[in-house]
Amino acid sequence: MIIMLVWQLSPLGAATKHTICYLGVTNGDAVTGGQCQRVNGMVARMLSHLERVKYVDVSALGADPGNKEALNAALTSKGVTYTVALRLDSVVTKEKRYTRKNRDGGQEEYSRYEGRTNFDVVFTSVKSGRTTTKHAYTLVTMQEDSEKAALGAMDGVDEAVKTFMLNFFAIQGKLKLIDHEKTALIDVGSQDGVEKGDDFGVYNSKGDELGKLDCKEVLGRHAAQGTINRNKKVKAILAAFDNGEELTVKTLRKSEPIFSQSMLRSGSLEKAYDDAKSLIKGIGSLFK
Repeated sequence: MIIMLVWQLSPLGAATKHTICYLGVTNGDAVTGGQCQRVNGMVARMLSHLERVKYVDVSALGADPGNKEALNAALTSKGVTYTVALRLDSVVTKEKRYTRKNRDGGQEEYSRYEGRTNFDVVFTSVKSGRTTTKHAYTLVTMQEDSEKAALGAMDGVDEAVKTFMLNFFAIQGKLKLIDHEKTALIDVGSQDGVEKGDDFGVYNSKGDELGKLDCKEVLGRHAAQGTINRNKKVKAILAAFDNGEELTVKTLRKSEPIFSQSMLRSGSLEKAYDDAKSLIKGIGSLFK
């Protein structure tokens, strides 16, 4: 009954979702038309199903993308606030030679193919016409042959763009109710782009993080229900809430792809794989 009452009293104002238009992929000299089409299709499908934003396909604008003035007028008429575009710089593969022990105890050589996709994500404000943010990615995979390596390196582009979008369009609201069973109600919901499984940080008026909230159910256009992750955190949040402090919730940043450009600068791909294998081996030894 309390939940339904709060849901009925939740604000029914205008949606806070941004409307975005995907302008597609431009390709560098080292990229084929087929590779460009593959990435373009994956990203377009992902964006059309992303709840965090309203999606407008560039083909629905009825304007020539090459005519900047006409395109901007069409974007404005559709309420588009940002455009997103990709530049696919390169999709390359390289053979890597390794040695390993064979069954006879000797050494044998074997090959693996490293695939790398380099691309940029560019966000542009329709109102100002200026690039708001630009992020460079390098996605890497290791496969048994060159073709699989190229495909594998491209397959992560849509997830990388999705992570970028979720971090760029963070959702912020207020914590409206919390009980001693760790259940909390917040004043953002489906119309704001909230989805079941979204993770929120809970902050006091000073901006200090008091805990984390996991969205369990979206109740309405501006209402969702979640749980606080740890019992110790609940006490701090309850104390602040009972003292009348206004508590803010905001979606937490998603992790970047495991082999993003920033991580590759710190060491070789082979070292990353070796570190991963050592970690798995160490965990396995705990259960012997």
